[in-house]
Amino acid sequence: MAKETKAVIKSVSHGSIAEDLDLQARDIILKINGQIMKDIIDYRFLTSDDTLEILVERDGEQWILDIEKDPDEGLGIDFTDDLFDGLHKCTNRCIFCFVDQTPKGMRHQVYVKDDDYRLSFLYGNFITLNNIKKADLKRIVNMRLSPLYISVHTMNPDIRKLLFGIKKKDNIDEKLGFLVEGNIELHTQVVLCQGINDGTDLNETIEKLSRLYPGVKSLAVVPSGLTRYRDNLYPLVPYNSKSAATVIEQVEYWQKHFRDTIHTNFVFLADEFYILAGRPFPSDEHYEGYPQLENGVGMAVNFLTPLCNGHEPSKFSGKNITIVSGEGSGRILSFIENKFPVQIIYCKNDFWGDSVTVTGLLTGQDIYKSLKDIDTGDEIIIPGNAVRYDGLFLDDMSVDTLSGMLGKPVKIIRGDILELLNAMGCE
Repeated sequence: MAKETKAVIKSVSHGSIAEDLDLQARDIILKINGQIMKDIIDYRFLTSDDTLEILVERDGEQWILDIEKDPDEGLGIDFTDDLFDGLHKCTNRCIFCFVDQTPKGMRHQVYVKDDDYRLSFLYGNFITLNNIKKADLKRIVNMRLSPLYISVHTMNPDIRKLLFGIKKKDNIDEKLGFLVEGNIELHTQVVLCQGINDGTDLNETIEKLSRLYPGVKSLAVVPSGLTRYRDNLYPLVPYNSKSAATVIEQVEYWQKHFRDTIHTNFVFLADEFYILAGRPFPSDEHYEGYPQLENGVGMAVNFLTPLCNGHEPSKFSGKNITIVSGEGSGRILSFIENKFPVQIIYCKNDFWGDSVTVTGLLTGQDIYKSLKDIDTGDEIIIPGNAVRYDGLFLDDMSVDTLSGMLGKPVKIIRGDILELLNAMGCE
């Protein structure tokens, strides 16, 4: 049975074609030029034409709008969801899945596992290709939905069965090959599980994916994130300083090899490996434009780079400020601690567990616990990666609520270190 499609209008821009046509919130666009739309991608493709016939429904009544416009002129419509036919959910049972390590009682969206290629194209979400249909692969190629972000983890069929919790061979090599031959650029990742897909298997994965370069444009290696909520889950061992150093040395070998052969590093490590091993971060040039920045690859260097480019401030306003960070960010913020009289609080992550030290997984309640009994000064600054764009932490506490509980203004900084220094009153 075909999925029901619901292209429901959320809002209409002032002065737009849609406003001139009296389209309103909660109206439903059923078809454009006789075609039902699966998602915002179809909508963008169909509305690129200069003549449109749009079938609209409001309160059970339907009518047709005939529109003539410039090909690059938008209609001025925002929808309630980018996926009109619903989310393609993940059916894998990955042994390292972060959703499975999440406690009960959080908002519904936290428990949703998506494996939707459209969200990969639109927002850079990683997908596995295990749940994708041939028709979807053909659509990706035909509509040039590039780049895509693919969780590969291993190219070994037997290890894939273990990692993904699948029973049958999924032919990842054929799927990747089809997309690369169709000129789809792919950015891939390996979530590394100690003793399972590292060592020799990681070497094989790197080598096989490199054969698909430049179609496979980059490969990120990131450590599996393990929380304290792992009862009855597959026993995984977190990386420590020694094992992280081993991974660094292994990947550095491949990076040198690739620089000599295909003139790129190709494979990149998540910042967490360097932090765990106590190794210096690579240079800004090492990350080649940061193709996987949102995956935690090069985030520290990208944040600090403006200082390396001669933008170090010389004045400080003297504001009494507290900066919040995860326990793993000490090396990143050491410049500020050594240069300016500000207070940096490295919050312990009681919510997820001691092994989780990244700032992006801090909750409002853990920040409150860390700050409630200390003098936080005039203002509290929190990095933006800990807060969604709707102002909520992962535990659904809002920034305004935290500010009220602490009795101090809380500022969210989403940019690089220059934005942070500016918020501190530096010149």
